[in-house]
Amino acid sequence: MEEIITTVLANRSLARDTYRMELHCPQPEFFDAFRPGRFLQVAIPDKGECLLRRPFAVERVDRQRNRFTMVYVIRGKGSAALSELSPGKA
Repeated sequence: MEEIITTVLANRSLARDTYRMELHCPQPEFFDAFRPGRFLQVAIPDKGECLLRRPFAVERVDRQRNRFTMVYVIRGKGSAALSELSPGKA
């Protein structure tokens, strides 16, 4: 599994416990095989209690701007930690 570090561009609440996160990926080759509906294994930064990666589906891909979005629902500590990430966080 290749590890790619992305940067949070936006993390907005859509409804109760539901968020849309937009991320920037500096490696354009990452998008070659990347499509909406595919899953990413997401590591939660700076959260020692969240050691396991969480699977999240990709909602939208913008190859021209090296961005993608995912929508997630808070179900536990990992997704709750994601909801606290602010723009600029890698």
